[in-house]
Amino acid sequence: MIEKAKPGDITPTGELGLPVKIEKITERYVTLLASSHVGEKKIPFSRELVLVTPEMAKTWLEEKNKHNYRKLNADHVHKWFKKMQDGAFIEAFHEGIAFDWWDDLGNGQHRLSALVLYGKPLKMWVSRGVNPAEFLEVDRPLVRRSKDDLVVLGLREGLDPGRTISIVNRLVNGLKPGKSPDNAIELAIDLQDRIAPVYAIVKELKRWKTEIAAAFVKATFDFEEARVLAAAARYVTAANTVNFGTDEDDPLKRLYLKIEEDKDARHRRPQNATYALAVSAIRAELEGRKLSKLPEALTDFTAPWEEGYKKPEMREKARRAHQTTIENIRSGDRDELALNALIDARERGAQVGIFFDGETGKNAIQFKFPPKFPPLLTMKIKELQPEITEIVLAEHAATLAAVPVVPVNGNGHGNGK
Repeated sequence: MIEKAKPGDITPTGELGLPVKIEKITERYVTLLASSHVGEKKIPFSRELVLVTPEMAKTWLEEKNKHNYRKLNADHVHKWFKKMQDGAFIEAFHEGIAFDWWDDLGNGQHRLSALVLYGKPLKMWVSRGVNPAEFLEVDRPLVRRSKDDLVVLGLREGLDPGRTISIVNRLVNGLKPGKSPDNAIELAIDLQDRIAPVYAIVKELKRWKTEIAAAFVKATFDFEEARVLAAAARYVTAANTVNFGTDEDDPLKRLYLKIEEDKDARHRRPQNATYALAVSAIRAELEGRKLSKLPEALTDFTAPWEEGYKKPEMREKARRAHQTTIENIRSGDRDELALNALIDARERGAQVGIFFDGETGKNAIQFKFPPKFPPLLTMKIKELQPEITEIVLAEHAATLAAVPVVPVNGNGHGNGK
């Protein structure tokens, strides 16, 4: 557990392993607004029914809409304009126009914009002296999104809000698949100075990968930033030009090849697994190690928030099932297991053909599996290939004896004659 932090403090570690910001987004928003009104007195709360004219609406929009939390949305304006035009707009509706403590417009900019287009006065409730924090919380899940939050709260220029949130999500969730944490916005603001230099480089990738960006950002917690940025620049340049050189044990080259391999695979590697590969490769690069094989390391992490992390349950179950199957094959009757595996494969739609392998000078078999064929059964067939081959060849012994042998190449294909 982390030590208790005071509002505004950044702690080095946490249960999720990232700097923990105690200050809530609503508190930060109010603080941000207050900085624009230093020395101004808060106006008292009041509420009245006002016949709002198009001229009043235009003035409010031009003079009092300087710090609105939301950007003006043309679709919303058109929706309200259409209601006014069709007579469907409810006058004196309880949710009216609202100004905050400093007389800044916080709610109603879309209706006021529609009223300017409509050109006729309408009655609306007008509230003044409203706590600005209320503007953040009202209908937040529906309309007010993380990307808008980041822009208002001072995200650095050059950082894409959506990608910044994605990077933070991956850093927080680490190897676990997961949703955006509740404090993702605060973390994005707190970490933006760390994310920005990496993002400025990695955004140039022809094929954007959040996991790659997050892994390089993560490396800045453990290695000198200049070295991390140099590694990121090398990866981006080499990936964009497909030129990593001839060193097959280059960690970044191994990472690139894994990602390209995954691009064409039927079942793509989940984001958390790709992130694990990226972290392993980048760490090896920064430690000056070569990798003859890039491990899908699920426990090889030293960052505090990932210490002691266990493998995801589903992955661990698959590993145990695989191990159990191998042990059963090695300790059981291989001929019987091979026959059962062949029967099972055929029942699931697998096809098996016979060809003459020119390289070995013997008849061999080749399977063609249908989509979504069970991985464990595929593994069984691979382990029991010699025994299954004997069974299939024995089934067709008479036919094979009567049919002339057609020479084929090592891939099982004839020479076309």
